[in-house]
Amino acid sequence: MFFSLYAFLYTQCVLIPVGKENCVFRATLFSAILNVLLNIILIPIGGVNAAAFTTILAEIAVFLISLYYSKSSVKLVGISKNISISVAGSIVIIFECIFLKGIENLVVRISITILLSVISYCIIHLLFHSPIISEIKSLKSTKKKHVNDI
Repeated sequence: MFFSLYAFLYTQCVLIPVGKENCVFRATLFSAILNVLLNIILIPIGGVNAAAFTTILAEIAVFLISLYYSKSSVKLVGISKNISISVAGSIVIIFECIFLKGIENLVVRISITILLSVISYCIIHLLFHSPIISEIKSLKSTKKKHVNDI
């Protein structure tokens, strides 16, 4: 999901708006060819797991190619902290899901998992002083200032 999301971000939200549709086409074409070739080679060996693996590799390829082509259009400042916090939150959620696997009732397990995931993800963002939290706080203070002015 990570590579797919960021590939989408760079292709649809960066490259296409700046008129680099050709770059998106090249990245997509390369990814498709890579996926088909790797599927032909690896599916007889690994079956469904190999197909999933080749799709991940294809998504990584689109992401990296799109990232390369968008270097001149986007300057990412401070993104490593956001990514680190998101990865840490995701790891915590994975462990929560593994821990809660023992709950037999599927509805209860999913409900508890969602609740704990949201809470833990927010706590991690708060603990690590996520720029997202800072942005939300500044929006709230701006809103209060406007309300008081009226």
